[in-house]
Amino acid sequence: MMRRPTIPSAVPGEDFNSSGDSRPKTLSPQERRTIFVHMVRMELDQRPIGFVRRRQLIRFAQDLDIDKAEADLLVTQTIENFGRAGGAPGRELECLRPQCWPLWMKLSLAVGAIALLNMLLIGGLFR
Repeated sequence: MMRRPTIPSAVPGEDFNSSGDSRPKTLSPQERRTIFVHMVRMELDQRPIGFVRRRQLIRFAQDLDIDKAEADLLVTQTIENFGRAGGAPGRELECLRPQCWPLWMKLSLAVGAIALLNMLLIGGLFR
């Protein structure tokens, strides 16, 4: 479960803004949106965003005082802009490596290769 974001309390003797006010500076709506979009991008770099994780992100955005519809739109736009390209460079070729293939694909390829070699051997012996 995601926790509500907390604003750190002021440390005595430390100024958070130029006016000398000891209260922490609040984030502007644009700064909140930027932070949220970066969170979504970080999630996309790790794995595709599923339905449950998307709902959790939208709930967290609401904790940041971002409207639910706007948060959903930000997630959708971020996935459109960065999700299809795979986030990190070179990630779109990642599925070409055999280490990333699912087990059923590896087994199918092995059975197919054995069948092909078998036919070539049998065909070569009986010519």
